[in-house]
Amino acid sequence: MKKLLIPVVLGVLALGTIGSVNAAPIAAADKSVEKPFSVKVGAHWSNKGQANDDQGVTALSAGVDYAFAKSSAEAPYLPSVYADYAGGSHKGGHLNTYGAGVAAKIYAQTPSGATASGASLYYGAGVGVYRLEDKNTYGGVITSKTSTSVGGKVLVGAEISGNYFVEGNYTLLPKVNGANPSGFGLQVGIRF
Repeated sequence: MKKLLIPVVLGVLALGTIGSVNAAPIAAADKSVEKPFSVKVGAHWSNKGQANDDQGVTALSAGVDYAFAKSSAEAPYLPSVYADYAGGSHKGGHLNTYGAGVAAKIYAQTPSGATASGASLYYGAGVGVYRLEDKNTYGGVITSKTSTSVGGKVLVGAEISGNYFVEGNYTLLPKVNGANPSGFGLQVGIRF
């Protein structure tokens, strides 16, 4: 049941995000973005089991994205391209994921910007190509496998004055070498 529930929830959230983007006039997404680059760093917690044996319970995560347009709406959406990393090593093994794709971020209100006070909430989703690398040393037998596959993510966040933000996400990825790298992430970052 759990294996079915997570993809269904992610699919509904992604469709909701895409639907929100499509609800706004596409022609309106032609405004330039004042601070189009985002850089973020934080932690990633994979599903339990072999993933935790290979990378440890808490792994490093980092990402960059570039928003290439925005709507002119009071609550804008920003289509972007992204590159993400999550991974770590534990007891001689490791599990690393590298992803690149396209995403849409939708603000619930006007972004906070460099001088505004308060926070601007947003949500979004992305889909891309992910390279998965796993080395397992459990039981004294070393197995390694690398694969490339399609994956996705959903995210929610809050942008704080000064263009700093806090973002939570769930990345859905296929298994590699018996390890499931899907999981939750929490990151802090800045737009510039």
